[in-house]
Amino acid sequence: MLPSELRAMMERLKEVQVKLPERIVWPTDTVEYLDLSALGNQSRVALVPNPSYTFEIFLQVIPPGGHTDRHRHYNETLHNILSGSGYSEVEGVTAAWKAGDLVYTPPWAWHRHFNSGSETVRILGIENSRLLDRIGGLNRRVSEAAKEPPGEAPDFSR
Repeated sequence: MLPSELRAMMERLKEVQVKLPERIVWPTDTVEYLDLSALGNQSRVALVPNPSYTFEIFLQVIPPGGHTDRHRHYNETLHNILSGSGYSEVEGVTAAWKAGDLVYTPPWAWHRHFNSGSETVRILGIENSRLLDRIGGLNRRVSEAAKEPPGEAPDFSR
């Protein structure tokens, strides 16, 4: 970027009006967990209310010996392991993780997460599902347990 273009961009940014949401803090006790037991998912997942237009944030809790259902989705996800230890299977690749690690799930990859330790696993997940919704309803999730036809993989190379 040329210095003159950079200066012009900085001038435009001075005009941006910040629009704060109604709230900027959501206490943990206000979070509601979804019931995923019908999918064979032994974890609890709560979508964290947030005003973002582009990313979804969720809390996931996996009990010792538990696991998520095997599923895939168009969005990509970054899992921040807050506590516990376990492993993930992503497209046939198995990788161990522990508290403090980050686990990446690429778009449309079959995957599931396991708690192999004695401590409850707590995960903070961030995914771009809201962005996919906003650009044309591209947010799709398929669970192996749902017996839904898998469909064709989208072309993410463009």
